[in-house]
Amino acid sequence: MEKSRFIALARKFNAVLFEENGLLSGALPLVVAGHTVGLVRAELLPLVRAASMFHVTEGAVTLDPALETPEARSAAMAELLQRWRTQENLVALRGWRNECYDVRASFSSAPLLKMERSATCVFGIRQYGVDLNGYTHHPERGFCVWIQRRSLEKPTWPGKLDNMVSGGLTSGLGLLEAVQKEAWEEAGIPEHLLPGIRSAGAVSLSLRPLSCGSATTTRVSPCPARRPGGRTDAPLWPLCARICYRSERGLFANTEFVYDLELPADFTPQPQDGEVDEYRLMPVQELMELVCSPEFKTTSAPVTLDFLIRHGFITPNNEPRFLEICELLHVPLASAYSTGRLISGLQAIHG
Repeated sequence: MEKSRFIALARKFNAVLFEENGLLSGALPLVVAGHTVGLVRAELLPLVRAASMFHVTEGAVTLDPALETPEARSAAMAELLQRWRTQENLVALRGWRNECYDVRASFSSAPLLKMERSATCVFGIRQYGVDLNGYTHHPERGFCVWIQRRSLEKPTWPGKLDNMVSGGLTSGLGLLEAVQKEAWEEAGIPEHLLPGIRSAGAVSLSLRPLSCGSATTTRVSPCPARRPGGRTDAPLWPLCARICYRSERGLFANTEFVYDLELPADFTPQPQDGEVDEYRLMPVQELMELVCSPEFKTTSAPVTLDFLIRHGFITPNNEPRFLEICELLHVPLASAYSTGRLISGLQAIHG
């Protein structure tokens, strides 16, 4: 079978599908009000058993049914997470965001509870986000895509290349509200351009990246092109691969709602909120190289591959593993979570 850099990338952002024991050996589904909403890893079960709000059996971790309302569940979870934040050494909680995330049985259902966003991966909660691809037809460089360089101050994936705009769904915001909010906050997209945003579907991934302290780092020689704005006095952009699969941070089962926006050739995105260091206008051929490199944020790569497929740059004619890549961009997370078959429902894929 022919080798493909893109299929190798797709396996990285859906790594758990290629493990011998299905999703996570020894892990248990997290059940809230009769619905499977997450997955608790085996190494966290002692900590969870010690929390009175959970009932742990051989088959599941169940939130105490006495917590009958979303408000009661949210309050209990907030108290527990604050205690864990101060008393337990959980890597995920070091990136505390003071931002609530709605935990649901399915995307369109009412929230069962809210929890601190940084803790969602601890419980393997299915997460949702929005990504906005910005592109333009440059008069000299042809079809180009705007790519951001994440701030070095970001708690996750600092300094990595990323899609033009991306963000998680904050509690209380709808999809279009969320993508418009992020478009201004990250890229300074003015209001008169927002009506051009077009829904382009969704992609899914299930990844267990290495924690920041365990990343494998690739050292490079100093080069002004790898410094913010090309400055020689700025720190080097870190190049590190965080795609080994044992993680202290948890399981990332993400669905990203994808949007496209064609921008005027003379428009340049401007960072607004400090989460982006710079924007680069990138020809497609350069992007196709960089998306497979350690410089690019692994969990954003599905959105980029999907964009390249939809716009006809990755096709069955130039990609020998085209169908497999398409399948790995749309992992059936909704079915896996809604049926509760998180352990045996998805078995390891070989080849």
